[in-house]
This record gives sequence, structure tokens and C-alpha cells, in this order.
Amino acid sequence: MNESLRSVMAGYGAMLAPSLGVEEYVKRREVGRVKVKGVEISRPVFLCSRKSDDSISNNVKKFTEFVKSIYLLEGSRF
Repeated sequence: MNESLRSVMAGYGAMLAPSLGVEEYVKRREVGRVKVKGVEISRPVFLCSRKSDDSISNNVKKFTEFVKSIYLLEGSRF
């Protein structure tokens, strides 16, 4: 996970991570977190991106839609 976080901090994408694993990075504002409206995950996770990013890229939007579709297929409630 550390390599993935370093990649996010360097601006090479986003990731889903357990809240406990990124809690200190979020507190230090080294990464940000994004909440997706209508998505409830039973275990808190963060979609990390650079703080300096003004908007969410199309790839991240597509990824979040993909994650939402998986949860819908598995019968999760929203």
C-alpha cells in the first residue's frame, strides 16, 4: 500500500484504501478523500487524490461508476 500512496501523492492516479491505512496521510493533508454520493461501503475506504487537483478526472469518475456497479450487482443497499 505504501507504494500506491506514494504514487497518488506524486500525482499518478487515485486508489481505494482502508481508512486506517491512510488516516495519518489525510490528517497531514498529504492526500485528500472523496465521498461518492449514494455509495455506502460497510468498511470505510478513501479514494485518494492530490490535494491540488481541482476536479476529478474522467478516469476516476469511470472507476467510481465501476465500483458502484459492482456493489449493485452484489445486492448492496444504497
